[in-house]
Amino acid sequence: MIKGNLESVRDTVLAELEALFTPKYALDDFIDISLLNSVCNISQKINKEIAIFIDKASRILQITIGDKFKVSLVGFSKNEFKTIRVFHTHLNGSSDFSILDESALKNLKPKCLCAIGVSPDGKPLEITVAYMLNSEIKSQKYNEPARINSVGILHELDNIKIEATHNAVKTYATKELEKEKAILVGLQSQGKKDFDYEQEIEELIGLSLTAGLEVVDLVVQKRDNQDPVYYVGKGKMKEIKSLVQIYNADVIICNDELKPSKLVNMQDELGIKVIDRTMLILDIFAQRARTSEGKTQVELAQLKYMIPRVNINGSSFGKFGSGVGSRGPGEKKIELNKRNMERQMENLEKQIDKLKDQRDVNRRKRLSERIKTVAIVGYTNSGKSTLMNIITKANIYADDKLFATLDTTTRKIWLDLNKEFLLTDTVGFINNLNHDTVEAFKSTLEEAIYADLLLHVIDVSNPNYKQQYKVVLEVLEKIGAKDIPQILVYNKIDKNQNFEEFWGQGVKISALKNQHIDELKNLISKNLWGDDVPLV
Repeated sequence: MIKGNLESVRDTVLAELEALFTPKYALDDFIDISLLNSVCNISQKINKEIAIFIDKASRILQITIGDKFKVSLVGFSKNEFKTIRVFHTHLNGSSDFSILDESALKNLKPKCLCAIGVSPDGKPLEITVAYMLNSEIKSQKYNEPARINSVGILHELDNIKIEATHNAVKTYATKELEKEKAILVGLQSQGKKDFDYEQEIEELIGLSLTAGLEVVDLVVQKRDNQDPVYYVGKGKMKEIKSLVQIYNADVIICNDELKPSKLVNMQDELGIKVIDRTMLILDIFAQRARTSEGKTQVELAQLKYMIPRVNINGSSFGKFGSGVGSRGPGEKKIELNKRNMERQMENLEKQIDKLKDQRDVNRRKRLSERIKTVAIVGYTNSGKSTLMNIITKANIYADDKLFATLDTTTRKIWLDLNKEFLLTDTVGFINNLNHDTVEAFKSTLEEAIYADLLLHVIDVSNPNYKQQYKVVLEVLEKIGAKDIPQILVYNKIDKNQNFEEFWGQGVKISALKNQHIDELKNLISKNLWGDDVPLV
């Protein structure tokens, strides 16, 4: 049986796939080499990932066609998966497991899951074989697929299953201690390139992991506009509903901001919590905020988001009241009626105005003392806090996560006896952040508005760094800081040496490796004091 993404697949290719069901392959082979070559060739030809499901008698049970980046690995019960070997292609040439591969292995528990790296000319380059052993993933990469049957993998897997049965240790965990299982859903418009959308989805996966979720699957539909009733069409909703049952998922996360009615319709249809990208980001903000100002700003943003989403006639929007999307300072306010929420918003805005007034006083004092100011700006996870730590030794929390730090930090820096300035780390920017959320954090971002100089940190190790650069410029323009002088700080050069520089003053560094920081300090000195004398 052939399933999956069949549009644009020609009849001749379908015939080639159908022909794969005909032969009887050797029982002792892990995978027949002619079958392996055929699948890689067809996968490259149609530019789509393919998955093959093989039973213990080496019969092909199912072939599934995906898209360029993913193929669905479902279609059997968990008991059936125990005896099935699953092979799927990776068109980027690497057999390294993705987050979704790992989730499928953990949740479906097939006998083994194998990723095949396909070369540009449609040949198998390498295979990674993975299986579950006592709740842990064990994997092995083989760089010579043509010799894979000589390794004796089948015999090894059978022995492992026996060993796991004898040595298994029972563990008990309540639902509250487990990570919430999330299925991600996105719409790719016809005009958006595959690469750009892949990076967008990678960011959504990163946000989900930062929020503490386990991403179990991804559903993407190509269409220009959202479905008027749901987010995706009815056919995709049926697919998502089956995935919810297979994975026992807890939450659906949509890549775009949704109207309240669509969130309600999806929740009613799927029977589990549905949140959008904005709610996910606000949940992360709620987890990351540490100062009273940060918490106040998060609470205000949450309330602004929630007000249109309460008192919906006949809605079930509030029945999933725990976990992601319901945490943070604003979670108790969801139970209040709209009027009380608006009153609370007024109080929060007054608190933020007071904090803003205090900053204005401090700013005027700095101006009177002629202390120069520098603000670090950049996309989230670009390395701003790491750079702040290197320059100031401030010991600010930094991690390889989106929005690892949310609160603003300011430190005084001396370049030499006569050169001092204030360095401020600001909240990271991100794509598709809605207007109200930007407004809620505008008071914090004002440190950038009044700075003498901006250090615009760019993560050149991210394949999408050009788009991230543009997003930061757009936000700076929104808050009125686009004309402030900038130093473009190309960070993480230890991970990528070959990148395209943008127009303007720039310096290449690695904040993590402490590389070229003195060169950055000299450039800061030149911009603030106009001299070219290197710092001693």
